[in-house]
Amino acid sequence: MSSIKYIGKHNSRTVVQVGYEDYKSAIPNKHWLCFMLTDHKPDLEKFTEFVETSVQNDIVYFCAYGKYCELIHDQFDESFVAMEVFKGYEGRTVMTTWHNDESLADAFWFCFMTDLYKEGIDSESMPIVVIDLDGVDRVTELRGYINRFNEGWLPSDD
Repeated sequence: MSSIKYIGKHNSRTVVQVGYEDYKSAIPNKHWLCFMLTDHKPDLEKFTEFVETSVQNDIVYFCAYGKYCELIHDQFDESFVAMEVFKGYEGRTVMTTWHNDESLADAFWFCFMTDLYKEGIDSESMPIVVIDLDGVDRVTELRGYINRFNEGWLPSDD
């Protein structure tokens, strides 16, 4: 997978997929949401490095989906707290959620419905960065959902 693949746009939010191997050079450096998917247990040391890099790049929201979404959600929170306690991080708190009892369409829809009323953040146009830890190219599938969202469809309609 190339570093960044454009998926689409819904309302004012642009969505791209970034390869997990390439995330350091591909993630935004300010105000973004990560939608991470995984059905396999990740390397937690590598994931902790991802968390630290994401926080340094001013991630605002982390949404996890898949078989191991609760694990990566918890690991994100634990890594964030470790940054605060052991590394003196004093920046913005990152909102985190996991979506293991929902369809992919519902979890993806949630990413567009997050509103953060924090000073200095334009949550309406905050980009969504999709990262699939299993290396699955989600562009076609998620683009299909975006097209349906843009036509007024809600996942719960099915």
